[in-house]
Amino acid sequence: MSLRPGEAFAGYVIQRELGSGGMGAVYLARHPRLPRYDAIKLLRPELCNDPAFVGRFEREADTVAQLDHPNIVSVYDRGSSDGQLWISMRFIDGTNAERALAEYAGGMPPDRAVRIISRVASALDYAHRHQLLHRDVKPANILLAAGADDDESERVFLSDFGVAKAIGAAADRLASLTSTGSVVATLDYASPEQIRGLALDHRSDIYALGCVLYKLLTGVVPFPGDSIASRVYDHLNRSVRPPSELVDGLPAGFDEVVATAMAKDPEDRYPNCRALARAAAAALADTVASDARPAALDSDAELATTITPRPPIRSESGESATPLGSSGPSTGSPGMTGRTTPPVPAGPATAEPVAQTPADGPVPGASGPAAGSVTAPASVTTPALRTGRHRSRYVVVIGGLVAALVIAGGTWAVLSRDGIAGTAGPAIESSPASTPASSDLTTPSASAATSPSAVTTAGPVPGLPHSTPLPEQVLLSSRVVDGATNLYQVDAADGVVGDQITSNAPGPAYPILSPDRGSMIFVQAGGAGGSSLLTAAVDGSGQRDLLNQRPAGCDSFLRPAWNPIDQTVIALPCVSAGTTTVHLIAVDSQTDSGVIDLGFPFVDDLTFAPDGATVAFWAADSAQAQGTIYLRPADGSGRATMLAAPESGSSDADPAFSPDGTKIAFRRLVTEPGGLVTAHIVVVGVDGSNPTQLTDGQFADQDPIWSPDGQHIAFKSNRPNAAGTTDNQIWVIGADGTGLTQLGATSPGMADGAPAWGHR
Repeated sequence: MSLRPGEAFAGYVIQRELGSGGMGAVYLARHPRLPRYDAIKLLRPELCNDPAFVGRFEREADTVAQLDHPNIVSVYDRGSSDGQLWISMRFIDGTNAERALAEYAGGMPPDRAVRIISRVASALDYAHRHQLLHRDVKPANILLAAGADDDESERVFLSDFGVAKAIGAAADRLASLTSTGSVVATLDYASPEQIRGLALDHRSDIYALGCVLYKLLTGVVPFPGDSIASRVYDHLNRSVRPPSELVDGLPAGFDEVVATAMAKDPEDRYPNCRALARAAAAALADTVASDARPAALDSDAELATTITPRPPIRSESGESATPLGSSGPSTGSPGMTGRTTPPVPAGPATAEPVAQTPADGPVPGASGPAAGSVTAPASVTTPALRTGRHRSRYVVVIGGLVAALVIAGGTWAVLSRDGIAGTAGPAIESSPASTPASSDLTTPSASAATSPSAVTTAGPVPGLPHSTPLPEQVLLSSRVVDGATNLYQVDAADGVVGDQITSNAPGPAYPILSPDRGSMIFVQAGGAGGSSLLTAAVDGSGQRDLLNQRPAGCDSFLRPAWNPIDQTVIALPCVSAGTTTVHLIAVDSQTDSGVIDLGFPFVDDLTFAPDGATVAFWAADSAQAQGTIYLRPADGSGRATMLAAPESGSSDADPAFSPDGTKIAFRRLVTEPGGLVTAHIVVVGVDGSNPTQLTDGQFADQDPIWSPDGQHIAFKSNRPNAAGTTDNQIWVIGADGTGLTQLGATSPGMADGAPAWGHR
């Protein structure tokens, strides 16, 4: 149900929409009798007949209406109008912490972050004393407004108890509203016990508050993996990177604060939220925390008021006034997800492993390690996560409503497609080591910085930055080195990491190369404003925003695909309100040329066939469905056909056409008997015939891309590498499955994002 300004609803007069998300929409409305404005939340009409959602929605009003705390948004009323459920709440005229964070590069001032955390901590402890969990603590649910007087510079409110869960004695009477073992959470702030579907107590909110503190201090979430699956794994198994390593001058005491708040074992966390706030205040003063409550928690004197203006309202035509590259409105969404996938092991577990170590030898039914493969050092173990049936919801959030990852049945499973992990840890300095057995690449060995240009038939793309085209053996890879993420040239012939071509990027980049290999377009993930769409020459020169303005309805970007026949056109997947729309973008004129309807609400991993007539892509029918790879005419005509039916317990993603158009390489994730999850690279005919498994499937092999000559395939993997770690690196294997080689074996850092080599 969409309400227009001036429309009457339940006695209220609608002023404007404030936001929309997975459960419904929120409107600013004039009270029917009092001279004030309230926020009216409406449950999505299609959910009003779902008892589970109705119960959760009504419970928000019933529970929060009983809370009387200065830092909790008040609920005034609830009701039903013509079958449409609604609740009214206090309208907070200001911003939220996610949007406020967008004002800063590299995190907000620590004193402001501590101040916000302390107020939220007070609200949470109050709710916990009343037997309520919040379960969705995140910056988008922390509202900020100007202080009421000179003694209070900024007011802080915790909102959206819509997914609160009763604890203690109150749990029994709500049991009928929640399916056994199910939880609702926003993944970037979800505790390990939430992800596992275990019983929760107040310490789950403590973990989330620690994640929020980390985000406010650094500008990034604690585990910013390039997919949902990698973030799930990191929350369960990896230690958070110390925030002082990301922010110059940040007191080192914050490292211990977030580490304690985010301990994998709830017993190791702070006893309550205020204890976390006290420790943060002590770290701010660079002192040892004590039981005495620091004055900084009570005083407003040192906190400057900073209220972010509300984002521009879309015009009636739907066009956004937000220029590309600006921070835009914060949505609380993952932004550029990169190409998400179901969970796969990403390295050794660090606490309470929920995984089993693969048995020695090949996985049953797998082809075994490829010839010439690099074997794992004896000291390295790679656990594989146990998983049940894959069932999830992947919801992009607008305006601070609920972003939910539903994890059911006491096991966890995520239905997105990609990148399986290890992207959030600190960069690892590789010790000098002998390079693994060289692949059988026939291109002469040369560094990426000095290799001669390859001969190409395509000319430069009009209107794009351009430099000497890359040699055919050189690919692009996003790498984390010394804590900074940038794009690098990498020579696949000798494994040398060459020139760094971007500087101080906020997160992983997902590049594609122009047909002549002289220009690139890339989605830059991370940053306070979400993903950005950029272009540059392949030597890094001329970098700029690709478009002057985002297409309408495009809140974040996924990696585009380049039309190999008409090089002025790319297919750009845009994410908004939990669905994907594919726009055709004319890069020479920076215009939106229309939309391709591929027939699915969730689409990613686009790639054109070499003749430009067909696109392959990952897709799903709904947020709950497990997707796979489809092919369809590039103009959207005809029916989509499945590339190859996934095997029982498997899912496919990351398609890439071979240069001759006869084959497709992709990533296949398989749940083995007993719950062991593996991922490997498969090559299949474009008609789905003759599937051939190239890699051994014991690790997280993903994001395959063919070499320009079609003889080799590069991919990202967390398999044990020359440095003796399981950090993601780029590997190359022959198209026949021989000659597995790690690239960058003697270079520091790790891969973070899909490589770009041949056509996509």
